[in-house]
Amino acid sequence: MAPTDMKICSFNCRSVKNSLLEVRQLCDSHQIILLQEHWLMPFDLHLLSEIHPDFLAFGTSAVNVSSGILLGRPYDGTAILYSKHLADRLSYVPCNDPRVSAVIFKSSSGPILIVNVYMPTEIEVCGSTRTRGYTRPDPTRTRGYRSGMGRCLTGRVGYGYNVHGYGYTRFYP
Repeated sequence: MAPTDMKICSFNCRSVKNSLLEVRQLCDSHQIILLQEHWLMPFDLHLLSEIHPDFLAFGTSAVNVSSGILLGRPYDGTAILYSKHLADRLSYVPCNDPRVSAVIFKSSSGPILIVNVYMPTEIEVCGSTRTRGYTRPDPTRTRGYRSGMGRCLTGRVGYGYNVHGYGYTRFYP
C-alpha cells in the first residue's frame, strides 16, 4: 500500500455503543479510525475489536472502577481501530493517560507515530506540556518516538480560558 492510499479519520463518537452504524461506515472507507469518547468500561474494551469483522483495535478507558461503585455513566476513553491487513505494520505505544492512545505505523516511507488524544479541558497528558496557558501535546515525548519519525496527532482538544474568559485552543504538532 502506497502512503497516499492510507485513509485515516478521527471521530468523537460520544458512546461507541450508540454510534455503531457510523463507526462501521467509517471502517468501510478508512484503514485507521481514531475514536474519542467511546465511553466503555475497562472490561468492555474488547468490544472495540468486534465492531467490524475486518478491524482490530487498541483502546483505553478513563473510567476508574477501583472503588467498586460507578457513579453516573461511563465517560471519555480513546481508541484506535485498524484494518486487520495492517496488523503486522502497527505496534501499540503505551501511554500513562487514559485520554491518549498511540501506535507506530510502519509505512513504506518510514515509521509514523499516530497519537489520538481526548482533552476536554486543559490538562497535562502523556507527552503534553503547558506553555502560557496553552495545552501543547508533544508526540516527541511519547514512549517509542525516535528522532526523524513522522507524526500524526489528532483527536478532540477542549478549550482553556484566558484571563478575559474567552476560550482558545492551540495545537503545536
